[in-house]
Amino acid sequence: MLRTIGLNKSFGGISASSDINLEVSGKEIRAVVGPNGAGKTTLIAQLSGLLRPDSGTIIFGGKDVTNAGVHSRARMGLARSFQITSIILPLTVLDNVMLSVQSVSGHSYRFWKPVSAEREMHEKAMRNLAEVGLAAVSDRVAAELSHGEQRQLEIAMALALDPRMLLLDEPTAGMSREESGHMVRLLSGLKGQTAMILIEHDMNAVFALADTVSVMVDGRIIASGTTDEIRRDPAVRRAYLGDSRA
Repeated sequence: MLRTIGLNKSFGGISASSDINLEVSGKEIRAVVGPNGAGKTTLIAQLSGLLRPDSGTIIFGGKDVTNAGVHSRARMGLARSFQITSIILPLTVLDNVMLSVQSVSGHSYRFWKPVSAEREMHEKAMRNLAEVGLAAVSDRVAAELSHGEQRQLEIAMALALDPRMLLLDEPTAGMSREESGHMVRLLSGLKGQTAMILIEHDMNAVFALADTVSVMVDGRIIASGTTDEIRRDPAVRRAYLGDSRA
């Protein structure tokens, strides 16, 4: 589904991505973990098209998308959520999702438009809200939602793009334990529906969701494997988990 070959990105003299080689298959959930400043968000930004790599190649769905923009990648099925919630707060919950539906449906918001087109968009948006448990609050203004509900809304907006892969940057950031647990259950329910790359600090969430894990340190991937393999890897324990016995 997604492959990177020798991906490099630097900011001044700091290497944020160094020779990143990554492969994620069809319905896989791949977690990318590491300490602050390891380069995880920079990697996601390059995969989504927000940042252009200095060198290297990004293949998505068999196509070279290295130079493709964010919108082109989204239309191909690569959808991203952000570490900081990026919803439109003054709009209703439903309108936020309908904007996502509209962006890939080919419809536009015009005064004169087929009633059937608007009905289809409305029904699809409501299905996406039901998937994340927000159908009952579809008429509320997004600014009135709790932090956890706003993160759920962002997932609904990503799902409205009919993604083949979700890029999720810290989906549980700033959540209470209860909200985090709810998000883990939500994402677990999407297993098998779409591939995911998950940037996450909450290791309980990582071990609950991920099929495979890649560990980044100083812009490099130092290890990849199953959750059990990563738990046992001495280099990971030294560099990330801080285990001096390794």
